[in-house]
Amino acid sequence: RVTFYGIKGGVGRSTALVNWAWHLAEQGKKVLVFDLDLESPGVSSSLLPSSHLPDYGIVDWFVEEGVGQVAVIENEMLGTSPLDQGLSGEIKVVPAYGSKTGDYLPKLARCYSEFSGTNAISWAERLQKMVEYFEEIEKPDVVILDSRAGLHDIAAVLVTRMDADTLLFAIDTPQTW
Repeated sequence: RVTFYGIKGGVGRSTALVNWAWHLAEQGKKVLVFDLDLESPGVSSSLLPSSHLPDYGIVDWFVEEGVGQVAVIENEMLGTSPLDQGLSGEIKVVPAYGSKTGDYLPKLARCYSEFSGTNAISWAERLQKMVEYFEEIEKPDVVILDSRAGLHDIAAVLVTRMDADTLLFAIDTPQTW
């Protein structure tokens, strides 16, 4: 697993991620990308034009998992990028949203909710559960996690808890430090 993280936006993180995913697929690797920049999901649209979007995405997964109905959508969350056409490998994407997501912002707000009950687990554990589910199904050579820029809950989980190498994208400026 590799996490792409930047302290601030505009440093080339998403562009580098898309280029590296393509390069790995060119080398025959099976690449699985998670667009976890949920507030500004650019990797989804860069790798999956609207005609290739699956029905559902990560925000849908968090909402449905929270109410115990994630099995209804899990098989409809994975898109294949047309960037891998003609390459010996492939690029699969779990996008932030899907073609049937509906109103994105209310789902985005709900996906950070913590749920109570006997089977309640933390948001970080839920995220890891989702990633591991798709890793088990797809058996990729490389998993790329696109992180939210800045000091954010998603970034904290991806950088510290996902057992991934982290690539930091930053510019030597006062804002960065």
